[in-house]
Amino acid sequence: MTTYTFPSCFKAAGIELIFFISISYNIFRFKLFTFSAEECPLNNEIRKEEVQNIEDKISKNLVVLENACKEFLKATEEYLAEWYQKCAKSGLIANAKAAVDLGTEGLRRIKGEMNDLIKKLPELIDAQVNTKKWPHRGSLPDDCSRKFGISFVKELRTEHLEDAVHGLFGHIGALLVRHNLSDGDWDMKIGYELPTYRMTAAWTENMESALRKYADACDVWINLATELKKVEKKVTEAEISDLWDRL
Repeated sequence: MTTYTFPSCFKAAGIELIFFISISYNIFRFKLFTFSAEECPLNNEIRKEEVQNIEDKISKNLVVLENACKEFLKATEEYLAEWYQKCAKSGLIANAKAAVDLGTEGLRRIKGEMNDLIKKLPELIDAQVNTKKWPHRGSLPDDCSRKFGISFVKELRTEHLEDAVHGLFGHIGALLVRHNLSDGDWDMKIGYELPTYRMTAAWTENMESALRKYADACDVWINLATELKKVEKKVTEAEISDLWDRL
């Protein structure tokens, strides 16, 4: 029987080839079963904790926003109470003869009606202003990356608050018109229960300050919500990837 012996050079080459295949196979196995930084389950747990942390911050920020809203409502109440009194006195001066004809008892009765209106202001403001679409009481738009707090407040003010506050002037206007004490700045429009004040009236600094606080808190809210959506997206992607690998 003839025995074949491989030359030493072939033996060496064979050993190197086996070693190369073994190393390559182990590298392949390592890559196959090792998670990347993005896919690591531990990282996804950290992201979930980050989601909870951001949600906690949003909850605290919503309290700040609600407090700024309440501050605006309170400032509006003070503003309207003072405005009602000035408006009533202006109407009396503009209609001095009618005021004299009413006499002390008549004027006392009208002032009592005005004071009753002032006492009802919290209720009126709650119905007309507090129920408006304050952004923090709803959900953010899908893409809020280009939105700023001032944008939300500008939209809130021009589309809702200005008309709501202006509409509340009509309560004192109705009282003055009913007693012929109007100073001529009121219009009765068809379909409107209350008269409309023709002029514009500037808001107080307290009202403006409350809205500035609201705008600043909105900026924080928007940034947190944007960050939350990014992290939630990564968590969802990792969970889908993990589910696919386990199928």
